[in-house]
Amino acid sequence: MKRGLLLLLAGVSVAGCGGTTSTSTTAAPGTPKARLIAAADRICSAENTSISTLNQKLRAATAASAPGVLREAAAAERASVGDLRALPVPSGEEATVSRWLAAEGAVATDEMNVATATEAEARQTAEQDIERAAVLAHDLAVGYGFKVCGAQG
Repeated sequence: MKRGLLLLLAGVSVAGCGGTTSTSTTAAPGTPKARLIAAADRICSAENTSISTLNQKLRAATAASAPGVLREAAAAERASVGDLRALPVPSGEEATVSRWLAAEGAVATDEMNVATATEAEARQTAEQDIERAAVLAHDLAVGYGFKVCGAQG
């Protein structure tokens, strides 16, 4: 999923789907894997639209209002992960998809940790956790064959 939220509280940009490039696999059209990829990419596309809107809100936010926008972003991420978890997973693919969803879920948790951190050190730790989880989520998504969910952003 695309995450380009600017963490104004810390003055850094987090691009959750950034990271190293992986070799993607291609699923044959009409297979359960291709259907999963298409359905997941639709969910990720909707989340990307939401994140773009939140990015605009965050750029205009004050230091006092930015945590609320970040909490909203974390909630959107959690909702998307919930939607993704509801999709049927092809037989034999459960472990791979579960690992990707766990990484996506960790990003949402870490985003909430950044939003609620009251100390700079805790915020910085959460930001580093976001980076690690986001790189893993990106690499797993691209490796599985997702297009939108694996897009860098």
